[in-house]
Amino acid sequence: MESALQPTVQLDDPSAGRAGAGLLTFRTVLIGSLDGRAIELHGQGYIHEGDGFTDGTFDLVHLPDDVDPRSLGAFLFTGYPNSCRTQDAGVGNPFSGGDYTYEREYAFARSGQRAILEVTCKLNRDARQLISEFRLNGSFPDLGGVSSVSPIYELWTPHANLVEGAFHVAWVGEGASTVVETAVATSVYHPVNIDILRGRTKHRFLQLDSKVTCDGRLHVRQRSNLLDRSTEL
Repeated sequence: MESALQPTVQLDDPSAGRAGAGLLTFRTVLIGSLDGRAIELHGQGYIHEGDGFTDGTFDLVHLPDDVDPRSLGAFLFTGYPNSCRTQDAGVGNPFSGGDYTYEREYAFARSGQRAILEVTCKLNRDARQLISEFRLNGSFPDLGGVSSVSPIYELWTPHANLVEGAFHVAWVGEGASTVVETAVATSVYHPVNIDILRGRTKHRFLQLDSKVTCDGRLHVRQRSNLLDRSTEL
């Protein structure tokens, strides 16, 4: 996929028209198997690290007909913890400026099914590009009719050489009036600079927006803030 993707700029994008040290491009692939059926998506886009804004478009190479592409936003863009706006003095991002990996388990509340996400992100510093691979395997509930993903609050708990993460996520139906499914997601992160947390618990607040474009691709945007646990949202 060689064509350059131009970022979708909205009026509420604080980094619109402003390139800088926090601006990265990304290329990614999501591969795996859900209920024994292959999935594969190829994506590219932009990450504004310091502003916590990520924008990307994904080609649906292999996707079962009954899997709504919009349901995958909770897997793809929760996957870039280096993209966070830090609103508190002294709050640093341990994922910014280097490579990182993590593993995450999704436990679906209503169906009882489980899926495992394994992520590798490598930063090409010269090209200012993040190359990532997402591997998603397991069992996936029927999320037909999903229109959006609820805002996500993730707790980061640092340890000696890793960060534990936990959040609840809800997939919402058309009109935002029906919750189709919920899940508890627990993660083990291996950041580039864990010392920047200084042993302090943080939280990450994410808002996701996804849609299928007229040419059949998945377009996802993420806005993310990183705060001290004691800070009110």
